[in-house]
Amino acid sequence: RFGRQKITEIDQWLNEIGLSQYYDMFVGNGYESLKIIADIQEIHDLIDIGIVRDQHHQIIMNGIRKLKNKEMAKHRRIFSEGPKEEKKMEFDFIPPPPPPDNRSNVQPAHHQPIHATKGGTRGYVDEVKGNENILD
Repeated sequence: RFGRQKITEIDQWLNEIGLSQYYDMFVGNGYESLKIIADIQEIHDLIDIGIVRDQHHQIIMNGIRKLKNKEMAKHRRIFSEGPKEEKKMEFDFIPPPPPPDNRSNVQPAHHQPIHATKGGTRGYVDEVKGNENILD
C-alpha cells in the first residue's frame, strides 16, 4: 500500500484548495496519491466518489489542472537543464617529445647529449624513457 507521505500530500492539497472534507472520499475510493488524483479528467469521476456539489467540482478540477501544470513544468525544467554535469577529473596532457631531427644538433630540453666516442657517434639519452638514441 501507499505510504503515509502520499496520503499526507492529499490532505495538504485538499487543505490548500479549501476542501479537506473530501479526504476520506478520495482515499476510501483508491485515490491514495496526488499522481492518481491528477489522472481525474472528468467531473463524473468526482460524482462517482461522492462529491456532488457543482462548485466543488470546479474547485477540484482547477486544482487538478494546477497539479498537472506544476508536474509538466517540473519535467520541462529537467529537460531544459539537460543531464546533470558529471564532475570530471582533469589532467594536463604533456605531448611526447618530437622525433629526433638528424639534421639538427639542437635537442629537446629533456634530452641529454651523449658524448662523442671513438667512432664519432652522436646521439642523446631520453631522460623520460631512459632510451639511448644514436643519430649517426
